Amino acid sequence: TGDRSGQAQALKLLGIIQFNMGDRKNARQMFEESLRISREIGNLGGVATSMGNLAILLRSEGDAAGAMKKYQESLAILREIDDKSGVATGLNNMANIANAQGDAAGARRMYEQALALYRETGSRSGEALTLSNLATIYFDQGDLDSSARMFEESLAIRRAIGDKPGMAMALGNLGAVEMARGQLSAAKARYQQALALGRETSNKSQEAQSMFDLGEVFLAEGDFAAARRNHEEVLSIRTAIGET
Repeated sequence: TGDRSGQAQALKLLGIIQFNMGDRKNARQMFEESLRISREIGNLGGVATSMGNLAILLRSEGDAAGAMKKYQESLAILREIDDKSGVATGLNNMANIANAQGDAAGARRMYEQALALYRETGSRSGEALTLSNLATIYFDQGDLDSSARMFEESLAIRRAIGDKPGMAMALGNLGAVEMARGQLSAAKARYQQALALGRETSNKSQEAQSMFDLGEVFLAEGDFAAARRNHEEVLSIRTAIGET
């Protein structure tokens, strides 16, 4: 059983590598083989993980219904083995799909369940992520006060745990709230802080996003020359890192 468990684990990791390299066909084969072995040896945690990986693959292929089905199967097993952290992650993933399909109410319920579980298990990073997800729903619904409050909570947690990429993301989100409120100076300050963190962590993608956001502020202020400079730099960065 030990050897087969190791085999299932190795197949799972190989599948993740293949998926990240863009080879979905071989990734699927690896995940399905890992799932088969995990089932044969009665490793329920391995079964749930493999189903979750297959769900990620299906969603990347645009099969939201298939992904949701796999997540639901995985979630049932995670609940059976009382893996609260795994359940919270599964709920977050399912909520992401529900929200993308326009079911904001369903997504919100699942995010709230996930948030409670992350708090119960003491997962600060999970709590911060879920608060951000909930804040995004409130933002999309026009409830800027609730959105800002949750983004602020997420930012405070990310600061406490030293998550600089997460801090940059939260600051950018708060900047978007300020923009929606028409508070351009406050938005600019948030975006500048996010840009500084992006540069500090050598995160070119974050740097480009923050430069883009600042360009939108300049545009709203009527400073077209500054907006043009920023967007030209954004294009240059994104071209260099293959994000065009």
